[in-house]
Amino acid sequence: MRRIKVSSLAIVASCMTALLLNVAKAQSWSEQPEYPIVVRVNPDTLRSIFLGEVTHRDKVDRTILGTRSVGESHTAGDVVVDVDVPANDAGTVFVVRFNGSTQTKSVGTNGPAIIDSSTVTNFTCTRPVRFDREVGFVAAPTKVQANTKIMYDGFRSTRNGVGGRLVTRAAARRAEESREEATRLVSQIQESELQKHFDSRLDSNLAKWNSRMKFVRYAGLMSGDRSRLQIAATPSKDGLKLGIGRAGNSGQLPDLPSAAKDDPPVEIWIHGSLLGRRARTVMSVADMSSDVFTLWRANLQPVGIVQGSAPETPAA
Repeated sequence: MRRIKVSSLAIVASCMTALLLNVAKAQSWSEQPEYPIVVRVNPDTLRSIFLGEVTHRDKVDRTILGTRSVGESHTAGDVVVDVDVPANDAGTVFVVRFNGSTQTKSVGTNGPAIIDSSTVTNFTCTRPVRFDREVGFVAAPTKVQANTKIMYDGFRSTRNGVGGRLVTRAAARRAEESREEATRLVSQIQESELQKHFDSRLDSNLAKWNSRMKFVRYAGLMSGDRSRLQIAATPSKDGLKLGIGRAGNSGQLPDLPSAAKDDPPVEIWIHGSLLGRRARTVMSVADMSSDVFTLWRANLQPVGIVQGSAPETPAA
C-alpha cells in the first residue's frame, strides 16, 4: 500500500479521482482488498477543525420566579476532540467536548425591589460522533453537565425611607428562601443555551466535512454507478482512518504502520492493485507487485499523481 503525503482534504479529493474511478470500474475484486484506499487524518488535524478558544458575549433578559433580570453574559472555554476512543456499539469515531464557564451579571426588578446578582456556570458539553456510510459524520445528542452558583450582590428599592428599607429586607429574605429553586431554573436556561450554540457550531463543521467527501460519490457517478463505492471510518490512536472501497462490504479497515512524528496532516494509503504501470513509474515504484496487500512508504508530492494520464487499470 502506497502512502502519499498531502496537506489538505481538498488536495485529497483532486489527487484521488482517477484512483476512485479504478475502484468503481473494476470488474473483478479478487485482486483488491475491501478498502484499497485508506485516508488517515492525524489527531492534530482533526482537532484543528474544532479546537480553539471560544468566547461569546450575549444579552441576558429572563424572568425567574417573578423577577425580571436584564444584563449580559460571557461564555469562555475550549473545544477539544478525542480521537482515541474505544470500540462501542454506537460506532463512535470521535468525541467532541466543550469545557468552560458562563458568567452573567444582571439587575433584576420585582415590584419596588431591585436585585443585583451574578451567576457562574461551569460546564462540559459532550457529543459523540459516529460515521454513517450513506450520510457521513453524524453527531449524537449532546450531554451537558453543569454546576451553577448564584451570588446576590445587593438589594435596593425604588422607594425611599422606611418603606424602602422594608422592601429591601423582604427582597433579601425571599431571595435566600428561593435560592435553590432559582439556581435550578437558571441552570436549566444556561444548559439549554449552551447546547444550542454548541450543536450549531458542531453541526456546521460536520456538514463541511461531509460535503468534502462528496468526491467519492462524484467518482461513482463518473463510472456510471454511484452505488459501487462506499466509505467506512475507524478511530485509532494515530488518527481517524477513512477507507474507500466497493459498496456492500463489511470488512475491517487495514492496519497501518504507526505514524511518525513528522507525518503530514493527511495521508493517503493506496493498494498496489490500483496503480497501473504508468502510475508506478510516476511514483517510482515500478517494481512493486500489484497482487499483494503491502504497505510501503514514500514521499510523493501531490502533483505527482496528476501530472500524467489517469492510472492504468492493471492487467490481469
